[in-house]
Amino acid sequence: MNKPVKVTLAVLGSLFVLLIVAALVLPMVLNVDALKSWGEERASAALGREVRIDDVGFALWTGPRVQLKGFSIDEAEGSGEEPFASFESLDLRVRFLPVLRGRFEVQHIVLVRPKIRIARDASGRWNFDDITGRFAAGSGAEGKGAGKEKEDQASSQIPVSLLVDTIRVEDGDVHFRDGTNPQLQKGLTLRPVTLGVSNLALDRPVTLSASVGLTGKGPDLTLDGTVGPVGRTPDPSTIPIDLTMKVPGLDLSDFNDLISDLPYVISGTVQLEETLEGTLKSGLRISQRGRLADFRLASREGHPFIHRLSADMEQEGTVYPGDLSVHLDRLLLRADEVTCEAKGQAKNFIGIPTVDLSFQTNSIPLERWIEYFPDLEARVKASGDLAISGSVKGTPNKDLVARVEAVSSRLEMDRGPMLLEEASESDESTGEPVQITEIIPPDLPLTVTAKLSVKEGRFEWVNFRDYSAQASAKKKQLSLDNMELAAFGGRIIGSSWINMTETPPGYGSDIKIQGIEFNDLLTEWINLKGVLYGKLTADMLVSGVGNSIEEFKDSVIGVGSFRTDKGRFTSANILSEAGAAASLLGLDSEGKETEFDRMDGRFTIRKGKVLIEDLQLSAAGWSATASGEVGLDQSLNMSTRLAPGKTFEAKIPADRRDLLPRDDKGRLQIPLRVKGTLTSPKFSLDSDAMEEAAKQRVKRKVEEKKEEVRKDLGEKLEKDLGDALKKLF
Repeated sequence: MNKPVKVTLAVLGSLFVLLIVAALVLPMVLNVDALKSWGEERASAALGREVRIDDVGFALWTGPRVQLKGFSIDEAEGSGEEPFASFESLDLRVRFLPVLRGRFEVQHIVLVRPKIRIARDASGRWNFDDITGRFAAGSGAEGKGAGKEKEDQASSQIPVSLLVDTIRVEDGDVHFRDGTNPQLQKGLTLRPVTLGVSNLALDRPVTLSASVGLTGKGPDLTLDGTVGPVGRTPDPSTIPIDLTMKVPGLDLSDFNDLISDLPYVISGTVQLEETLEGTLKSGLRISQRGRLADFRLASREGHPFIHRLSADMEQEGTVYPGDLSVHLDRLLLRADEVTCEAKGQAKNFIGIPTVDLSFQTNSIPLERWIEYFPDLEARVKASGDLAISGSVKGTPNKDLVARVEAVSSRLEMDRGPMLLEEASESDESTGEPVQITEIIPPDLPLTVTAKLSVKEGRFEWVNFRDYSAQASAKKKQLSLDNMELAAFGGRIIGSSWINMTETPPGYGSDIKIQGIEFNDLLTEWINLKGVLYGKLTADMLVSGVGNSIEEFKDSVIGVGSFRTDKGRFTSANILSEAGAAASLLGLDSEGKETEFDRMDGRFTIRKGKVLIEDLQLSAAGWSATASGEVGLDQSLNMSTRLAPGKTFEAKIPADRRDLLPRDDKGRLQIPLRVKGTLTSPKFSLDSDAMEEAAKQRVKRKVEEKKEEVRKDLGEKLEKDLGDALKKLF
């Protein structure tokens, strides 16, 4: 064996013996208690909190290796007794031989069972505000120039040769509580939290793997990918990121107990896969795929709002972390033959955020889709199709405006059982009252405007076509303006509104009716068929409140005017009824109906009755005026004056004509009272009017007699005076 080899072996042997001796002697030489105390004091002084370390260990033979056990940082004063942060153990192991060559290579760093408590009290103060305040004050004292110089110096001193094989965080626990949020006052715990980092170096990508348990049952969210390379002078904004996040199957029902005072009960499962690629500076490209399966939403009392809804989602876009802006290239939602697409952007979430999104759907099959919303289905039965498109723009919580266009080729709607008149009565099948859960829409700072178009439709009993309207909603007020539709053989135009701030809700309409069939309207509205025919034109303004038809009938008020041309009233022949009531021989008309050329008047609606004013009825050979009440229950209480024309008046015997009143133009009047119902009216002579007519007739006779006496007396006086004058001259 040559000499260089012998020298080399001798040196290696000596180093080996020294390593053995150092591994055995160094832990005894080091004052571990002093090292622990020194660490506690420095950490406590830096944080302003009490820091405790149970044990410090050092080993050379297996490392070098440093171990900390039982590390904890006290909680802020007034924030509880549990530590702010703690861990069971920290194990750091360094490779020995690279140290001899001037390289610092960490074999592993293992943090076991770390726990962190993040909390905010009711005043908004976080439990780490004092720590961040201390660091901010220290940084400010150094000055901007000194801080920049120190940062540059530290960056330049980071050796490219710094390597870490693995960093592991095992079985972590993060507890979050927010006293300003009712749902998070008791706190939410993420458990277990794991983290794995490998190939940690400055000159190549770092491999990252993490998982978080959202429900405490195991990993619900995983994160895998690479970050880096960091480079000699790290700039977080330019570090490449390529990560994939997965939610394999999250059970939403677990959140019902995890989040306190949750107003609803939810269930279903969520699957999600999302990739992030790019840098913080240039933006992170997002690609997302997800599925919501068997989603259900109900009240705490078990009242269902959403039932067994499943949907798939695809999303492509870019996130700009600098101002937390999002550019959405495409968002696609698919659920039961319905496709919804959206795109746009949301900017500046860390300042004054703005939103600019557009969306559209294909034709939605309403009959099948409404089954997913039992609470809505209980109020509205719908069938047909509806396609929706629109946009949302503005600043959230300030001036957000949504513009929507809804188009349907066929739309049919009926009130559900909760809105039917029978809802206030007992359920025939069970004998129990029907329970109505009132919908109170949230008071959102959102203004909604919509354009509605329906080619063919039906609402309850009303068939219509070519419906169009401009709708708007702000807070809890819904309005329909420029409304127009074809129905009952004519057109209806106007506006309507509903105010959900009232309990029960208030309604109102300003309607113009143009040439609709009176019989069709009465048939469908109050189930009065075949009584009154003709083309109806009307203007009306009505309002009322209520959750049922009966409530609305009791509260409705309104005013308006109407006109009907070329019509007929089938319940009676008014001329014949007038003749029979007044026992007028010769006054009769053929048939059992009343045909008229025109009927018009003004009306007021109040307390379930329609008060008719100045009703004018014109027919061949006669006319009539009327006033009184028509009940929404079809009852009648009217006062009528029929004016027969010259032909009919001539048929009335002269002695009978003298008994009847006349108007100020001398036209004969037959005063009648009409009671009963619209389908069975009862006519009688108006005795009060006849009595008044008799008084007027007597008064008129007296005036005529007085005038006759005055005339006779005047003539006699004139004659006597003339005779006397003749005698004088």
